[in-house]
This record gives sequence, C-alpha cells and structure tokens, in this order.
Amino acid sequence: MRDDPEGFRIAVHKGWQRHARNGKGQVRYTKGDFTLIVVPGRDTAKRFGSDPMAYQQDKEAELAPFRDASWTSTSGLRRTDVGRTSMAEGTFTWGEDSDAATYARNLALLDGGRYHLVLVIGPDRERAQVDRCYEQASTSFRP
Repeated sequence: MRDDPEGFRIAVHKGWQRHARNGKGQVRYTKGDFTLIVVPGRDTAKRFGSDPMAYQQDKEAELAPFRDASWTSTSGLRRTDVGRTSMAEGTFTWGEDSDAATYARNLALLDGGRYHLVLVIGPDRERAQVDRCYEQASTSFRP
C-alpha cells in the first residue's frame, strides 16, 4: 500500500516507479510496458455531469486515445452505486490495428462531486498482467 502525497491510497506492485503529478493532474506509476494512471479528483460533476458511465465513455481525457483510434473495442462496462459513491468500470482496447493494440482497464469513481480515476494500460498481448494490476489498484484505491 502506498499513501501517495497527492492525497490517495493505493496498492502498487513493488518495482513500479512513481512519477510526479503532471500538468494533466495525473500521477503515473510505470514498469516496462505498463502504466498505472491515477487522477485524484481533477474533474467535477458540476462540469462533467454526475453519470460516471457517460463521463468515462464520452469525456474522460485519459480515454481520448480510445475515442480517437481507428480500431476500438469495449467490454465489461458496468456502473455500481454504493451509498453516495458512483463508479463506472470498463475494458478498452484500441490501436491502428489489432496486432499493435493497447489494452486498458478503467475505473471512474465519483465521490464528493469529484471524479477519481484508476487506469491501467499495457499491450493487448499482456491482458492478464494488465488485469492483475488493475484488480489490485482498483480494489485498494481510496481517495
């Protein structure tokens, strides 16, 4: 478990390198071809609406490469509401063709009027590793 200086807690595999918060409000952890992106509360429901599924699919900046790609697929899209917290999860694949595709698992969590994101990205051929990293990060994330 890591208590990140940007105000969240998350489990990250040992050996992953943390990068300082960038101009897009992202905290990145990387190892090889894999990236874990956490965006702690950058976007608001006031600006982007209170439906995390619509936010994830249509507005989330981190998924712009998916929306812009010539080849895409999605699966496992679901919304969960627990008390006053709403979440949307999904699996996204994109690229110029299926041979060089990027695979991502994404969580958009709306809590206290702010969106928090957990996104794990890697090569499509390494889906199992992306899934493992995502499960660990998304289930442990606390704003």
